[in-house]
Amino acid sequence: LLVGIAIDKGLIPGTEIAVSDLVPELEGSGYNGVSLRDVLTMSSGVRWYENYADPQSDTRRHGAVHANGGSLDAFAATLPREWEPGTRLRYNSIDTNVLGMVLRKVTGRFLSELMHEWLWQPLGAEAEGFMAVDGDGVEWAGAGLICTLRDRARLGLLVASSGVWDGAQLVPA
Repeated sequence: LLVGIAIDKGLIPGTEIAVSDLVPELEGSGYNGVSLRDVLTMSSGVRWYENYADPQSDTRRHGAVHANGGSLDAFAATLPREWEPGTRLRYNSIDTNVLGMVLRKVTGRFLSELMHEWLWQPLGAEAEGFMAVDGDGVEWAGAGLICTLRDRARLGLLVASSGVWDGAQLVPA
């Protein structure tokens, strides 16, 4: 939702731009040259093995970085490419973290600030929303949104109504 709003505001030129062009820290990683569209659709081609039972899986290594106070952004930049971007869909939690990196870079703001201004206020959220942070104090965009059930339902209704809330287009359809 926030990426769509950022595109609508002209902060991101579109979905065909490479995420490494927006976030230079991703150059040389599996995300180098990968389009924003491919990251949004979880078809980045970056290796990601999400098996919570396997201690060697990427998701467990990611969890260890988080638990030990490391940087999730730095972890994302270590992942290699497994296949050509745009050719396979694979659920990839770190892709959403990369989206957070893009948003922070193009706005110079924290995700929670964007969420509050662009979504929470217009939706009339009943309580503050919070996000889990990594060891650098950076919000984890891959998961960790903490909010009331009613406010989460507001997000669901916003999506179900193609981005329209109370007659206003908050998020591009």
